[in-house]
Amino acid sequence: MSDDKNALSQMHEMLYGKGESSDYGCGEEKINEMLIKAQKIDPYKKIRVIKEWQWWDLQFYDNEMANEILKRENFEPSIIYSHYLISDSSGEFRQGYNVKTTILKKFHKDTNCIFETKNTFYIMVGNGVRKKVDAILATSIYF
Repeated sequence: MSDDKNALSQMHEMLYGKGESSDYGCGEEKINEMLIKAQKIDPYKKIRVIKEWQWWDLQFYDNEMANEILKRENFEPSIIYSHYLISDSSGEFRQGYNVKTTILKKFHKDTNCIFETKNTFYIMVGNGVRKKVDAILATSIYF
C-alpha cells in the first residue's frame, strides 16, 4: 500500500508541484506570428498552441544509455506537459484538453516559445515552469 501512496505522491508532485519559473513562451498577441513562423519552418507539421505548460527535463536514473541514444538521434531528453490546449491544427485534440509532447527535437530559441518534436510544433503561451522529472513516471501517463 505504501508503494501506491508513494507513486501517487510522485505523480501529484510531477503534475502540480512548483518547479522553477520559466519565461519561455509568448504573449497571446504573438500567437498568429508564431503560427506563421512554425509553418515556414515545416508546412507539413501539426501545430498545437498550449498554455499552463511545464517543461520536463527527463531524468534517466537507471539508464544512462537512454540519454546517449537520444543525443545520437538528435533529440533532447525533454518533453512538455500542458494543462490547457488552446488549439490544434490537426483537430486531433479539442480546446481545453491536457496534452503531453513527445521528445524534444529542437527548441527554437529565436522565438523563445516553439518546442518542436518529430511530428509537431508546440507554441508555448505565457510563462510556465521547468522541472526535473523521472523519465519512467513522465512517460507513464497518456492523454
